[in-house]
Amino acid sequence: MSEGTSIKAENPEVQKAADDITRAGVVGFGTMGQGIALVLARAGIDVTAIEVEQTRLDAGLDNLRKGLEDRVKRGRMSEDDMNAELGRIKGATTMSALADADLVIEAALEDMEIKKAIFSELDKVCPAHAILTTNTSSLDIDVIAAATGRPDKVAGAHFFAPAQVMKLLEIVRGEKSSPETIQTLLALSDRIGKVGVAVGNAFGFVGNRMYHRYTWQAYFLLQEGAYPQDVDQAMQDFGFALGCLAVGDISGQDVALAVRKAQKAAGEIDPDAPYPVIADRMCDKGWYGRKTGRGWYLYEDGERKPNPDANALIEETSKDLGIERRAISADEIRDRCLFALINEGARLLGNGMADSTDDIDKIWRFGYGFPKDKIGPMHMADEIGLKRVLEKLESLRETGGPWFDPAPLIRERVAAGKNTFSG
Repeated sequence: MSEGTSIKAENPEVQKAADDITRAGVVGFGTMGQGIALVLARAGIDVTAIEVEQTRLDAGLDNLRKGLEDRVKRGRMSEDDMNAELGRIKGATTMSALADADLVIEAALEDMEIKKAIFSELDKVCPAHAILTTNTSSLDIDVIAAATGRPDKVAGAHFFAPAQVMKLLEIVRGEKSSPETIQTLLALSDRIGKVGVAVGNAFGFVGNRMYHRYTWQAYFLLQEGAYPQDVDQAMQDFGFALGCLAVGDISGQDVALAVRKAQKAAGEIDPDAPYPVIADRMCDKGWYGRKTGRGWYLYEDGERKPNPDANALIEETSKDLGIERRAISADEIRDRCLFALINEGARLLGNGMADSTDDIDKIWRFGYGFPKDKIGPMHMADEIGLKRVLEKLESLRETGGPWFDPAPLIRERVAAGKNTFSG
């Protein structure tokens, strides 16, 4: 059984409901949809992939086959296994093909109106028992669920890219998601080889909400005096495989820009608080990362190298903001990035978006590559001691601004004489 779920041992009825899922639909057959389809097929579930155009559907199926053929060539899977997985995946261009689905995972564009239209149609064509889920990374589950007549059977199923590789699956409960729906999805997570963690419905949920705090500190550090390689190397020395700026170049700076725009639209960004101007300016240049050959770094012949133009833009931005650049130590970089994580984790724990420190640590270990030997940011906070965490946050607030205003839960625990999040 995967770490992160224990439904099978505790609730046989819920496990049976998860085991009874034999037919699934995946709506949207881009890169993420293809990965999700593979995950389901590998667990023995028949999958119907839906795309609006036959050409896009054919392209997705062709890409899927090529990826599996490459695995066979590399000796990573047998041809029989490849044929078995492909045999469980078929395509269609109409939602009516999901008339017998037990589960649907929507992986379409991150656009609320598109998702509402999809769920309204799914509600009409899918059987009454079917669970309808969305792979959104941030949109409001309750708004999506309201487009159906079965909000109790609607939830988030937030896979991490690439879905066929990453272990984490955030199960997002809406206001009306039934306990049975959430528990069934957690049990299903185990069945498909994922670490399922139930989280609340807030912008960015738990993992990305914390990640935004981490990356913003990286941007602020650039504006204050650091360079991309300084920030990333400090976090790699801590134990991450890659720093967040290099990761952003891989996923695309335009993706991060879209998130910031969505945050603004959702009222998640205080207009009076400091803003990472440099991140927007990178996108204004069209430097989106690996896909454009340059971002925080240059990409030549498959290698990542420092980008002198990005460094010059960083220096120019500091000057425009009236910031006198200074030398920033690796220790300061790590403190600001890690304590931003801890503080936001405590905020989410305190407002019920996360159920436990263990859940938060699993999210960070399996979704974001937090060093395994360090367990997770909340475990790290307990080891440091909350009294010291509070002191550190108050100190960082003096230079780092409102992002380090200590979470109420930390203040409450310390005031009660508690030095950890539990006990």
